[in-house]
Amino acid sequence: MMRVKVSGYPSFFRFSEEGQVLRGKLKEFREVLVQGQNREIAVIEDEDGLEWAVIMTSGLTPLKSLPILSVVEIIYRGEAKLTGGRSFKKFDIYKVVEDDKKPEEIPF
Repeated sequence: MMRVKVSGYPSFFRFSEEGQVLRGKLKEFREVLVQGQNREIAVIEDEDGLEWAVIMTSGLTPLKSLPILSVVEIIYRGEAKLTGGRSFKKFDIYKVVEDDKKPEEIPF
């Protein structure tokens, strides 16, 4: 007998250490309530079949240009400080090309 997940929420993947990598299949985008605010998340299934939710930030918007079920690799590159004390997280985002298994950089 095989189980197929039809509902539930994935765990949040928190990018906190520079160089941290999340690689997997882009499953969907959806809205969830996070600390009282509606936030968009990307759901990514890793090679072990675990689903991870990534909160969409400005650094992750290139994911929206990829087709669902694309294999992606996200590398966290740390925070950039802005004037006024604000900061944003920087990422390298790759679409993994299945033909030769080498990541292909998205030109953004």
